[in-house]
This record gives sequence, C-alpha cells and structure tokens, in this order.
Amino acid sequence: MFSRKNTLVALTIVGTLMGIGGQVFAGEDPILVDLALTPDSTTIAVGDTVQLDVFATPQLGLSTTTSGLDIIMNWENSFLSLTEAIPNPLVDWVATGFPNDAALDGLNNDQTDGEVVYQLLAPFVTGASIPSEGLLVASFVFEAIQATPAGDATDVSMPLAAGQFTMTTVTDGTIPGLNILGDTFGSSITIVPEPGTVALMMVGAFGFVRRRVQNRR
Repeated sequence: MFSRKNTLVALTIVGTLMGIGGQVFAGEDPILVDLALTPDSTTIAVGDTVQLDVFATPQLGLSTTTSGLDIIMNWENSFLSLTEAIPNPLVDWVATGFPNDAALDGLNNDQTDGEVVYQLLAPFVTGASIPSEGLLVASFVFEAIQATPAGDATDVSMPLAAGQFTMTTVTDGTIPGLNILGDTFGSSITIVPEPGTVALMMVGAFGFVRRRVQNRR
C-alpha cells in the first residue's frame, strides 16, 4: 500500500518522464531550440521571389532531437504572397505540409491571408537530429507583389501562438509532447519597384521637367 510520501514520489517520477515542469531526466533541463528565418536576399523587386530558410538551432551549443515541428508563418499579404513551402529533403520527414485545421483555428483555410501553420513530422522512434550548428528545417518561398514604402520593409515572423489552439512548437525527440521551443527570430524584406517601372518613372519625370522648361521660354 502506497503512503502519501510514496504517492508523491510516484507522481514526481511520472511528471518527470512526461516532461511536466520542463524537466527531462533526473532534474535536467531540456535543451531549448531556437527557430530563425534567413532570407536569400533582403531586397527584391516586385515580381521577384525570395526564399526564407527556417533554421533550428539548439541553445548552449548542444545537440538534440525532435519528433516534429509546428511553424506558424505570418506575413503582410499586401506585399508578399506565399508560393511554396519546401521541407529539407536531407531530413527523413515522415510527413510534411499544411494540416487541415478547420476544426481548430482555421489558419490554413485561406493560405493567402498572411498566416498559416506548417507541420513537419519526424520518425517516432529516432526523431530528427538537430546538431549543435543548427538544422535547415524547411524553406518558404514568397513572391513580391507590391513595393514597400521608401525606406521601409515588410516583416515575416513566426509568432509563438495564433488563435486559441495553434502554437509554434518544437517537440522533443525523447519526451512525447514536450515543447522545447526557445526563441523565434523573423526577418524583414525591402521590396522595390520593378526595373521597368523605375525607368518609366524616370522618363516621365524627365518629360515633366522638359515641359516646364519649355513653358518658361
């Protein structure tokens, strides 16, 4: 028969194994993983595309594993249009894509509205290894549809949560359901008018100045 002390010890062990309270084994803290967006260019023209790579990097220079990630992607849809999501082909993902979340927050009901959630699942037994130097998880490709105001940029971010149920998570590869996400870092993109538009504007400005000069004569 369990005493109160034994019961508390048993609950503590169960809580530790399930990751409750952020503990993994023997009171060790889990290795947190940061997610960061890295663009292949920070300035693009209208009509061009930009690829933003999502890198997962463990904190403290350590390595770890993950059984899967849920990534909320947020952008300004008046400037950018999401065209493609590409999982890292070098990782043995079991499944990737935009899950049907209509019964939850419905972020993926309309993938043009500026917010989606993307999911990657790794093998349950082995997980996906995240080395100390980081892992390319997936890449998101956007098309520039409108120039940003002069001297300004548009932001792409990975918010921690959206709606009531959806969260950006990095699930631990050892403890089921344990979220080991640390910090997320977004990126800013400057969009300039396409070259043809700039040339037309310069021609128009030249013509305007020329007419002004002629009228003064």
